[in-house]
Amino acid sequence: MAGCGQNPGTSENLTPRAPASVRTPVSSTPASPSGPDPDPTDDSAPDPTPGSTSTPEPALSPGAVQVMAMATVLCPLLMAVALRFLDFSTLLSADSTNPVLILHISAIATALIGVMHLLVLLLLRHLGVPRPWEFSTILSTAFVLGFVQLQTARFLPPLVSQPFPAPCLLPSLFGALGWALTRHRRGLRLPLALVLVVATALGLVGLSWRAAEHAREQRREELLSDVAGHPLPIVVLDSPGWEPSSMRLDVDPPEVSIGYVLVDPSPELDGAGLALHSEVLREEMRWTLREECDPRGGTWDCVERGNAVIATDRGGYGAQAQVRMEVAHGIIARLTVYLPDDYYEENPNTAFPEIDLAELSEHIRLAEPGKAEEIAVAVTD
Repeated sequence: MAGCGQNPGTSENLTPRAPASVRTPVSSTPASPSGPDPDPTDDSAPDPTPGSTSTPEPALSPGAVQVMAMATVLCPLLMAVALRFLDFSTLLSADSTNPVLILHISAIATALIGVMHLLVLLLLRHLGVPRPWEFSTILSTAFVLGFVQLQTARFLPPLVSQPFPAPCLLPSLFGALGWALTRHRRGLRLPLALVLVVATALGLVGLSWRAAEHAREQRREELLSDVAGHPLPIVVLDSPGWEPSSMRLDVDPPEVSIGYVLVDPSPELDGAGLALHSEVLREEMRWTLREECDPRGGTWDCVERGNAVIATDRGGYGAQAQVRMEVAHGIIARLTVYLPDDYYEENPNTAFPEIDLAELSEHIRLAEPGKAEEIAVAVTD
C-alpha cells in the first residue's frame, strides 16, 4: 500500500547507489626511461625514429656553417695546387706514362688526400657537426676523382683537359650542395652527395672531350682550306714505313712542313721522327743543297746520291742528318731526322740510329691529287 503523499506511478528505488568511479586518462605511449640526451655527433647513436628517412638534425652553429663553406672552396683549391704540382713534376720526366712513376705519384697523392680528410674530420667533430665523416668523405671523393682525371689525361689527346682547378672544385661544390639540401634525410644525403660528385666529374670529362672534338674539327677545316689555297705545290714523303703526324703551311713566304713518325718503331728507333720542309728557291736565299758542306770550313759531311744530297752534321749539338734535294724546278725540300731532346741530353755521344736516308730520298715527291688533303685529315684525327 502506497504511503500518503507518494505518487505510485513515480515511485523511486530507496536502495542507495554506489558512487560513480572517477576515470583517469591513461597515455598510450610508454614512459621513456630517464637518462642523458644522446650526443648528436655520435655516429653510433640510433635514429630517434627507426625506419624513418627524414630525421631531424640539430641546427649547425654559425661557426660550423662558415667552416664547412670555407672547406668546400679552400680545400679543393689547395689540393688542386698540390696535385697539379705533382702532375707537372712527372711530366718533366723522360717517360711520363711509366707505370712505376704513376704508382709513386699516386701514393703521394693518396697520402695528401688522407691528411686533408683527417683534418676536415677532426675540425668538424670539434665544432659539433653530426656525422662529420660524411662531409669529409664527400670532399675526399672529389679530390680522388680530380687526381684520376689528371692521370688519365696523360693517355688522351692534349686538347682533352679541364681548366684549373675545376676537376677538384666543381665536384666538391655540387657534392656539398647536395649534402646540405638533404641534411635532414640521413639515409639519403651521403649517397646523393656522392652521386653528384661523380656526375659532376663525368660531366667535366664529357664537356672537355666535346670541346676537344670541336677544336679538332675546326683545325681540320682550317688546314683543308690552307691546303686548297696554298700557292706552293706540296711535297710529301710517300714511304710505307712512315706516317704523317703534323702539318703546317705558311703563305709569306710559301713554305710547308710535315712531320712523320714510324708506323711500327723498333726499340732502337723508338721516338725517332722526320720533318719534311719544302719551299720555293728564291734568288736572295743563302740556303743551297750543299750548305756548310765546304770541306775547308763546313761542319757537314755531304754525299750526293742521284739528285739528292745526304748531309750529316759532325759539329753541331748532337747528331743530325738531312736529305736535301730539288723536287721540281724551283722547289727544294729538306728532310731532317730528329730524336727527342732527352735522347741527346742523356746520351750526347750515342751513335745516331741507322736510317736509310738514300732510300727515303726516293720517296720524296710532289703530292698527287688528294694526297695533301688526306694528310690534313690524318694529322687532325
